[in-house]
Order: sequence, then structure tokens, then C-alpha cells
Amino acid sequence: MHCVHCNSDNILTDLVMLDSSSGQDFSLYKDRKPEALIFKERVRYPLKAHLCADCKHVMFFAKKEVYEEE
Repeated sequence: MHCVHCNSDNILTDLVMLDSSSGQDFSLYKDRKPEALIFKERVRYPLKAHLCADCKHVMFFAKKEVYEEE
């Protein structure tokens, strides 16, 4: 893997981003059934990052979905 900004191969991978106030990791959310009043079938996509150790460019990506309990 190479940095898209500087082309370095000095990449730190699968870094977790945490909210410093809550300690929770950052995620994207999608309701599979948004029109439902309950049981919306929420899906969470945890965000991870790759960091170029040379130029400090950050590349974000979503990991495999996680189904939330309702």
C-alpha cells in the first residue's frame, strides 16, 4: 500500500478513531428500514484509518457492517 498523497509505503494501518469525550469509536450508520416506527434494522460501519507516517495524510475507510441490536 502506498500513500495517495506522497507515494510513501510507510503506512500505519487499521487505526481506530475514538471520541475523546465518550471513548466510542466513530462509525457511519444506515437504517435498512427508515420508514419503520421501530425495528429499523440499523447497520453500523465502523470507521478505520490509514496514516502515512511520512506526510501524515489520513485515508478513511469503513469496515464490514455490524448489525445493531434494537
